[in-house]
Amino acid sequence: MKRTLYALCLVVLVMAAACKKSDSTDPGTGATPFSFTSLVAQDTTILLTGAANITAHATGDGLTFTWTEENGYGTFIPNGSNPANVQWTICHAARFKIICEAKDKYNHSESKYVYISSRE
Repeated sequence: MKRTLYALCLVVLVMAAACKKSDSTDPGTGATPFSFTSLVAQDTTILLTGAANITAHATGDGLTFTWTEENGYGTFIPNGSNPANVQWTICHAARFKIICEAKDKYNHSESKYVYISSRE
């Protein structure tokens, strides 16, 4: 009898776990699928104190973009009202790795990078 009771409890627990509500990261019906297709710099070489125009191409619901340079150098300037477009400027000569993370409202995310060099 005890074995039957334990087995029944085990079955009930397994069934309860299987009926768990879906995670909020599931986009559901009607959602735009998340895709980060490319990160493009208009120029990959800029003059000191010049600006590189960079555009992220992504689709999804409620997209946000986080822009960084690998070592924290330079300044990102919004390029209009579209957060997928920025200008980046630097005041010393070197090669820099610009990283963009795109994320949708369901927490799907992907990062891409592009290298930009600055010269005198």
